[in-house]
Amino acid sequence: MLSWKKNQHGTTALLIRGARRVGKSTVAEQFARNEYESYILVDFSTATQTIHRLFEDVSNLDYIFTQLQLNYRTSLKPRKSVIIFDEIQKQPLARQAIKTLVADGRYDYIETGSLLSIKRKRKSAGNSEQQKNILIPSEETRLDMYPMDYEEFRWALGDDQTIPLLPSGQTSDLFHAIPAQLSSNASRYQVSSVIEGGKVDRLRGLINILKDSMTVNIAYHANDPSAGLASHINRDQFKLFCGDTGLFVTLAFWDDKFTENVIYQKLLSDKLKADVGYVYENVVSQILTATGNKLYYHTWPTPSGKHNYEIDFLLSRKAKICPIEVKSSTSNLHVSIDEFQKKFSARILQRYLLHSKDIRKERDLIMLPMYMAIFL
Repeated sequence: MLSWKKNQHGTTALLIRGARRVGKSTVAEQFARNEYESYILVDFSTATQTIHRLFEDVSNLDYIFTQLQLNYRTSLKPRKSVIIFDEIQKQPLARQAIKTLVADGRYDYIETGSLLSIKRKRKSAGNSEQQKNILIPSEETRLDMYPMDYEEFRWALGDDQTIPLLPSGQTSDLFHAIPAQLSSNASRYQVSSVIEGGKVDRLRGLINILKDSMTVNIAYHANDPSAGLASHINRDQFKLFCGDTGLFVTLAFWDDKFTENVIYQKLLSDKLKADVGYVYENVVSQILTATGNKLYYHTWPTPSGKHNYEIDFLLSRKAKICPIEVKSSTSNLHVSIDEFQKKFSARILQRYLLHSKDIRKERDLIMLPMYMAIFL
C-alpha cells in the first residue's frame, strides 16, 4: 500500500480484493488515518440512497465532492486526502467512476470489495430485474488480501521472535529429547546438551511454545519445598514430560526394532526393564496434571556432594506438602524420601511412594500402585 501511494501518485486507485471479514476495511482505514491528513470512508453497504445516486452522473465532480464532504463532515485537501469506497461491489457505478475520478487528480482512492467478478443484478425504476454491466476501469492497482496467517497473527500480538525460531527445528529437538533427558537422571533438563550453545533464558520462547501446545508437562524445581510451592520455583531449572505417555513411549524407543505393543505389554505386566523406569515417572506426571495439579520437584546434594537426592513430585495440601517418589524397580529402598522426611518433617502432611505393586504401608510411608495417583 505504501509502494502504491509512493509510486502511483494518484494515477491509479488501489483496489483491495478479498473474502468477507478478512480485514480489508480495517486495513484501508488505518492506512488512510496514518498516511493522509484527512479521509472519507464511504461504506456502500450502509450508505444512503443520496450517496448511491451521486455516481449515476459524474459529469460534475465538484458537486460530488461537495456532497461527500457535507454528508461525512470532513474536509478534503487536494493531494493530501483519500476517499475509501468500501464494499464497492454494492455500487458498481462508483467503481466505473474511478476512471474519471483518477483523471481529475485531486484525491487518492482506495476500493475494497469481495465477489467483484460476479455480475450483480439491480432493480430499475420500473422494478424489473435487469443486468447492470459496468466498464471496469484500467486505472486500478489491485491488491489481493487473504485471511491472516499464523505469522501475521504473531505480528499483530507484537511478537516478531517466534516465527524466525520455528523453522530452526529447535522446538522439535527439545521435544524429542525428553526421554533421553529423563533417563539421564539429571536434576534438570539440560538444554545445552540438546541445542549447542543453548541457554534457558535465550530459548524460553521455545519452551513456552511447547508448554502452550499442551504436548508437554513442565515440572519446576521448588527451591524451598513448602506449601507455597509456586512462590519458590526456579524457572531456569525444570524437567519436561510428554503430555501423552503413549507418545512418550514412541519417542523413548524411536530407534528400537521391537514394536510399541511389546513395550506396553511389559509395562502392564510389570516386566519393563528397570533402566527405563522414567516411563513410570512420565505416567505419574500425566496423571497428576490431568487431575489439576501443577508439577514441582526438589533436589538437594548428598553428603558426599557427588549425587543428588530427588523428590520426583511435590503436592501442596492443607498448608503442608506431600512428597512423592516414583519407583519402578523391585528394590525396597526409598532413600530420597526418607532423607526428605529427616530434613523437612515439620512441613510434611503425608509421604507417598508410587510403584507397580499393591497398596501397603511402611511406618508413615504410604505405598500405592501408580494408577491411584488420581486420588492424591
